[in-house]
Parts: sequence; C-alpha cells; structure tokens
Amino acid sequence: MRWMQKYKETRWGAGTETRGRVGFTLVELVVVISIMAVVLAGGVASFRKFSQKQILTDAARELKNTLRLAQTNAATGEKGNCACGDGGDNICGTPDDETIAGWEVDFGSGNYKIYGVCESGTVFNLKGVLGNKSRTDLPPGLRINPIPAPVRFKVLSRGTNLTGDMNIRLNGFDKTQVVTVTVGGGIK
Repeated sequence: MRWMQKYKETRWGAGTETRGRVGFTLVELVVVISIMAVVLAGGVASFRKFSQKQILTDAARELKNTLRLAQTNAATGEKGNCACGDGGDNICGTPDDETIAGWEVDFGSGNYKIYGVCESGTVFNLKGVLGNKSRTDLPPGLRINPIPAPVRFKVLSRGTNLTGDMNIRLNGFDKTQVVTVTVGGGIK
C-alpha cells in the first residue's frame, strides 16, 4: 500500500485529495461533436448523390431490358395467349388470318409501355389481352425528355420502324443517361 501512497503523491502532489480529472471539458466535447457533424454531413451528401446515380442507372437498365424484351418478342413472333391469328376460335376478336406486325415501346414523360401490334393495328399486352399496353412508370424525379416516337421492332428480326438511330434520354437529379436504339434494332 505504500507504493500507492507514493504514486498519489507524485501524480497529484503531496497532500492533495485522491480525486482525479474525470470526463471531458465542454470545449473538448464541442470540438469533437463539430468534427463528427462535418464528417456526417459530407457522408450523407455523398450517399445521396450515389443513391440518385443508382436510381438513374437502374431506370436506364430497366428501359434497355424492356426494349430487348420487345426485340425478342418481335424476333420470335410472340403473340401472347391470344392475339393476332388466334387459330379460328376468334376469342380475341381479330380475324383468323391476321399476323403480328411487331412489338412496340411507346414513351411518355414519366413512363413507357410495351405492347404487340397486329397487322390491322390492334394492340395487345404481354399477357395477350387486346387493347391493353403493359406500362412501366419511372421512379420519382426521372423523366424522358424529349419524348421520342414509339419504336417498333418488326417480326423475324427485320429491324425497326426508325429512319435513323434514336437516342432516348432519361433525365433526373441533374444527370442524363442515354439509351440508343439503332435502325437495325440494336440497343446500347
């Protein structure tokens, strides 16, 4: 125990109480909290930018996938459950000898639709329901601008209805992603 007494005397001086400095001063706390606030604010801003970029990238990827689905459906002549040339039972109300013209993707400012088109102009959605178009809404804050004309992928890989390559611009969060459809039906 004697060593403890010597330690106390050398640490705090002879005759002082055994109480030591416990905790932090107000100035130290304010400095640490200020530094943490600056670092946190920078992290939140970076995360927000990253999240916005991911939303835009994902929307562009989903649009490409929809265009590829239309392209694939046109190349294979996909008609859904019932549509053009329904085999004589006339369930869908189209003439039995009618054929599919292709698959289209139609654009709005905040959405796009995919649908099949018969030679007569009758449209049907992915499930083969006549008169309907399967619609995809863009995430909030994203827009297609300017709104392009519909893209039709012709059956049996005969290209598109385009006269030149089309750039589809997805805008949002002060950024732009471009999806290009070529005359021959390529998507990039």
